[in-house]
Amino acid sequence: METVLTTVALYYYPFQGSKAQNSSKYLALVALAVVMRPTAVIVWLPLVSYHFWQEDTKLNLVLHHAMPVGLLTLGISTLVDRVFSGKWILVQLNFLKINVLQNVAVLYGSHPWYWYLTQGFPVVLGTHLPFFIHGSMLAPKRYRILLAAVIWTVLVYSHVHCPITMQFLQCPPDLTGNKSYIDEAEIFFSDPVRWLEAHFPNQTVLSTHLVFFEVLEKEISPFLERNSYVKTSEFFHTHVPEGRVGRNIFLYERQT
Repeated sequence: METVLTTVALYYYPFQGSKAQNSSKYLALVALAVVMRPTAVIVWLPLVSYHFWQEDTKLNLVLHHAMPVGLLTLGISTLVDRVFSGKWILVQLNFLKINVLQNVAVLYGSHPWYWYLTQGFPVVLGTHLPFFIHGSMLAPKRYRILLAAVIWTVLVYSHVHCPITMQFLQCPPDLTGNKSYIDEAEIFFSDPVRWLEAHFPNQTVLSTHLVFFEVLEKEISPFLERNSYVKTSEFFHTHVPEGRVGRNIFLYERQT
């Protein structure tokens, strides 16, 4: 959603020569995007700073546009959270506390700084590049290509999210401050075979398929062989494997 809001906000952003520029409209959309997902501030901080720097009437921009929009948006957000949570709470502050100060997000894995350049950005750009080129060539028909992209996305995700029973390693963050907390993923990787044998003690509860990174194959091979699992597919994942993340993803199917 913050991507949609950012896209619309860019339409009203005061680029030089833009006919649609509107400070209040774009700032309202930016404020809404940041309220919904605080990390959106990373994208907008340099753009808003540049706008402030090149604006002739800086005081007017702050007092009559930025402050009213910011305070109104934050006020509405706080009021909505109060209604649904039953207490006064500043969600954006909690987001900063949990994800930055307590660094809880690291439980779900972390990447080196160059990951965004070597993998993140190329992957995102690669999937959107055909639509970007087509939209650039047919700018007056941008709504048609947008509709086509939306329909395609709905169809693909409707297929991917078909009702299949699956089990994943659980790694919920500890929000209680318990220093001895260990999530299920950590327990699993400390002794994968032992974990598998404990959760699948007999043939009747075995999963039909197992999906894992190739780095785990050698370690759990005794369990795979003993329970008649055979590798049926292999999918490329990354050029830069590290730690528990392998270059490829293996799909094993149990032969009965």
